[in-house]
Amino acid sequence: MIHRDDKSRLRRHFKSLRASLPSRRRQEASAKALAFIKHQPPGLVLSYASFQHELDTSAINAWLAAQGRLVLPKVQGDNLALYQVSNPCRQLETGVFGISEPLPSLCRAVASEEISFVLVPGLAFDAAHQRLGYGGGYYDRYLAKRAGRACGMGFREQLVAQNLPVLASDVSLDAVMLF
Repeated sequence: MIHRDDKSRLRRHFKSLRASLPSRRRQEASAKALAFIKHQPPGLVLSYASFQHELDTSAINAWLAAQGRLVLPKVQGDNLALYQVSNPCRQLETGVFGISEPLPSLCRAVASEEISFVLVPGLAFDAAHQRLGYGGGYYDRYLAKRAGRACGMGFREQLVAQNLPVLASDVSLDAVMLF
């Protein structure tokens, strides 16, 4: 049986590890992530607005928006609502957890079936394509019913050698790309 304390301890550790990465390392990883995204097949991409010490997705999101392919999530109740964003500088507001989210009045609502590729944030990832999230379960609920391919995104320092503890509600990813 997995205890919440196990995941809580891992979350604290990986938040600290991410915060300790030098800015040059962060910039290098973000540039590599953008190059990776530019080589993905066409279609709408559910990205995320990075916050705190996550891999910076601002260049990725700007590029996807310019291509007409950017979709971002908004927390609505216990779920993620999806919106196509054409101008990240003008169509976002600070959401419930301090994360930038789409303004529904300025963005088009998108059905999950329209998404071809999903970029998923996390605190840690393992070789079995499991992720350690922040504990709210929003992405796991979305991933359980998604249509597109889901890829965990982060820094290579976020890869753990052993399998992460998982609960029945945790949903594995299709791939993990760490830069």
